[in-house]
Amino acid sequence: MKSRTSIFVSIPTVERAERLKFEGVLAYAHEKPGPEWQIQADPGGLLTDIVKDPRRFHIDGIIAYVTDDKTRSVLSRSKCPTVLIEDLNEPNRPVCRTHVLTLICDHLAEGHAAASHFLSRHFSNFAYVGPTRPATWADIRQRGFSESLSASGFPCAVYPRPSGSARDSTRQDPDQPGSAAITIPASGRPARRPSSA
Repeated sequence: MKSRTSIFVSIPTVERAERLKFEGVLAYAHEKPGPEWQIQADPGGLLTDIVKDPRRFHIDGIIAYVTDDKTRSVLSRSKCPTVLIEDLNEPNRPVCRTHVLTLICDHLAEGHAAASHFLSRHFSNFAYVGPTRPATWADIRQRGFSESLSASGFPCAVYPRPSGSARDSTRQDPDQPGSAAITIPASGRPARRPSSA
């Protein structure tokens, strides 16, 4: 049995959310059973060559964050086990190949789930505060959040996040997906459903 498995990881690390994905891969590699993983991070520009001939580069598998259709198409032709991490900004079908697995970040579903979470805890006043710069994922999450609230009879105020010094005091980066949905409880009292009269 092989003592090491060489995994090529192509996840950009400029944004905090992507760094967290990369850290997740490293944590899994450290904790998983079986052969030790030797991680090879993409220095840029090698992905297409590796997909074409992984043996030449001594690669046993690929994990890649997919941000565009071109990269998705290239990776769907991979000749070795491949995991695609995708943001679902537009409806598309996951790549369906025997050796290609797709993990999808479904922003609309995340917005619905956030609203469901707060509704189940009887919140009654809601606001969505978006990131400082335009982001498709934020617009989609806001839509899901607002749709679920509206279907339950609650309005949702939508505010762009203030720029500059008006950042919140939490340790979380305010421009990241996890801090997008913000609820404002009505003086701490349980929600009262709007009357249907």
